[in-house]
This record gives sequence, C-alpha cells and structure tokens, in this order.
Amino acid sequence: VERLKRDHPELRIAIHTALTDEAGARAMEAAGVDTAMMDVIGADATIREVYHLDRPVADFEATLAALSATTMQITPHIVIGLHYGRILGEANALDIVSRYEVASLVLVVVMPFYAVPGSFSVPATSDVGRIFAEARARLADRNVLLGCARPPGMHKRVTDAYAVLAGLDG
Repeated sequence: VERLKRDHPELRIAIHTALTDEAGARAMEAAGVDTAMMDVIGADATIREVYHLDRPVADFEATLAALSATTMQITPHIVIGLHYGRILGEANALDIVSRYEVASLVLVVVMPFYAVPGSFSVPATSDVGRIFAEARARLADRNVLLGCARPPGMHKRVTDAYAVLAGLDG
C-alpha cells in the first residue's frame, strides 16, 4: 500500500480492516490509507456464534477507537440481522459508533445467500426501518448511508423506501 500510494499519490486507498490495535491503525495511516472501514458488532453472542471468534464487543470498540485516533477517515459498517437474521446487538453497535467522530456510517442488511439453508433468516423490513431511523437520529450530524448489501426483490424495495423515509444520506 505504501509503495502504491507513493507511486500514485492521486489514488484514494480504502480498506476494510479486521480487528486491530493502535500500532496497527498507525501503520495503516503511515502507509497512506485514506479510509478505514470495519464492521462494528454489538453482541458477544454474535461474535462467538456467527463469527466463531473468542473476542468480546470491547475489542471491536477498541479497534474503532484506535482507527479514530488517526487522520484516516473512518467509515464503520453495521450489518443488520447479522445474528442469523435476528436483531441482536445493533442498538449497542449504534451506541459504540455514536461515541466516535466517524466520517460516515454504512448500514447493510444480512443476505444469507451462501448460508446453510434454514440457518439464517432475513430480518423484517420494519426492524430494518426502525434501525435506520435510530441511526439517523443518533448520528444526526454525520453521514448515514445504505450500503449495497441487502436482500433482493420486494425486501430491497421496502428497505430502500425506509432509507429514504429515515433521511439517510445516500
């Protein structure tokens, strides 16, 4: 990344990072990364049962804190329905994100296309819309965006309508 940025300074480098610490965040910054993205997960059970990691929510907040202490633009993501389609931890993830000066928040909706049949459901559009409204209210002074990941068909149409009604920025 450092060489790429040196040879092509006009390029904007964005990465979607895993968990990291202050040293890792500073190394990304020093290499020339412009934007760092990360998933913020707000439930220990989701980290353990869906991601199969033995890490607490606090590690995700510590990563966001480390990234936020740099000059990079920080764009966290929250995956709505990540816990097998259930709403669990999204409110806590919003709490975490609201404590930091992030450039924007990206909201996406779980799409269980590659999951074992029956293991994931799709969250109700009404729940998705409620989270959109909560995010807009809690991050009123920052960009809140709907990402590209969301279930297709009628769910997508209704989700998109909720995004507009909630006043998401893009």
